[in-house]
Amino acid sequence: MPVAWHDELEALFAADLTVALGYRTPAGGVVVQAVAPIGLHDRERGTLGFTTSLGFSKKLQRLALDPRVAMAFHAREHGRSSSTRYVLAQGTARVIEQPSDQQRAPVRANAASYLGKPKHGPMWDYWMREYYVTRVPVEVAVTRICAWPTLDAAGAPDLVSGEPPASEQAAP
Repeated sequence: MPVAWHDELEALFAADLTVALGYRTPAGGVVVQAVAPIGLHDRERGTLGFTTSLGFSKKLQRLALDPRVAMAFHAREHGRSSSTRYVLAQGTARVIEQPSDQQRAPVRANAASYLGKPKHGPMWDYWMREYYVTRVPVEVAVTRICAWPTLDAAGAPDLVSGEPPASEQAAP
């Protein structure tokens, strides 16, 4: 069953340009990197998304080994949202390594809405190849969302949806 989210979060997911992605290392640590969600989300399916380059092979290898991720929606400087909320979404990532044209279309459309219409021609096609050809979407099936009213994420979240935190789950 997909995780449901509030209308305010729907607007934020559609508008934020950059988020912090946390994923696990083989040693049990966490790497945090900026990724571009560019509005990739599907409320009905309970998924969020972002794009990454096939050139980031370590990230892709680590996601294959342990697909559990966290996405922190925490920066409003470059996106379109004016929300004061800090949102942490957790879930399971699926890298779409060979996306179809249908799967690339939302990435192109959303990127154009932030960056402008893509330029084409011999030089531009070569220059932007890394962004438009070797860039792949990653879909995150959301299992939990926690949201705080302010970007400092102080105190307890005031919106929580999905699975309870591990500390609240029953022991096996």
